[in-house]
Amino acid sequence: MDDFEEASYRQAQVLDLLPRIHVGAYNQTGEGNFPQDNHFGGRVRITLRDGTVLATQVDQPLGRTSANALPHALLRDKFTLCAAAVLKQDAIPAIADAIERFQDLPRVGELTALIHGATI
Repeated sequence: MDDFEEASYRQAQVLDLLPRIHVGAYNQTGEGNFPQDNHFGGRVRITLRDGTVLATQVDQPLGRTSANALPHALLRDKFTLCAAAVLKQDAIPAIADAIERFQDLPRVGELTALIHGATI
């Protein structure tokens, strides 16, 4: 998450790389392109100094829909990273556990009490 916060985009390494990055509009027409209704696909192409081209694409980002859900471990890691911005670090595992077993909690107040007691 730190890569997206504050002035991280002004770091020397990032600024040095920016002039070498070229972004182009996505053309919906043409062979091999994504279907018209797919607004989430992505394609990246990197040309190395020796002229070698590396390319890849993602038709649907992982976690974008339930049909392509994040694996449990990645989802929990994502929660932990996001929660760290607003919750005490040592409380996050218990809150994540409570969320995972939410349907089995006798009262939602158990979860809200954990969160209330853990806010920074």
